[in-house]
Amino acid sequence: TDEAGVAEALGLVRAQHGPIGALLHLLPLASDAAGDEIDPAGWKKRLDLEVRGLFLLARAVQADLREAGPGGVLLAATAMGGAYGLDLPSSQPFFPGHGGLTGLIKTIAREWPRTRCKAIDFDAASSPAGRAALLLQEMAAADDEVEIGYRDSRRLAVRPLPAALAGEAAARLVPDSSWVILVTGGARGITAEIAHELA
Repeated sequence: TDEAGVAEALGLVRAQHGPIGALLHLLPLASDAAGDEIDPAGWKKRLDLEVRGLFLLARAVQADLREAGPGGVLLAATAMGGAYGLDLPSSQPFFPGHGGLTGLIKTIAREWPRTRCKAIDFDAASSPAGRAALLLQEMAAADDEVEIGYRDSRRLAVRPLPAALAGEAAARLVPDSSWVILVTGGARGITAEIAHELA
């Protein structure tokens, strides 16, 4: 979770092995504690380790993965039931913070189109050996799927599909010159586009 520590660790790896061609984030598979079993401090610690840690690592290896070209891989593994928690019974616990990892991987996949980015979700009951085999399989997969889940040996791809909005459309706000708008964020240019549209 420390930028300097990440840089130091990656520097050691590069010194011994050269440029980094793949980053596999498996830390989320190390803990089985569900979100409702963790106190607020534990939630923050786990999010820092699993989500912020991946963000810092990905940012630090970006140039290496770009150099690797189409062979560069960024992969994160989660345990939300094999379908990203979409259809789990309420009795089966999982850590909802893993959804942040998936969102981060999907964002990076859009921003780094030459790097193969994948979020792989597993059933909590799957074996470590089975997970390892499937992760290796996904690293070599030639498809463009970003969100993959596994239930037993069944491979599931989660894809967004356009759909009509149900119900009445919300009233459209019409800004005028008296409005004051605070716009935050925007490391990659989207903030400027939104601010321009508002202006």
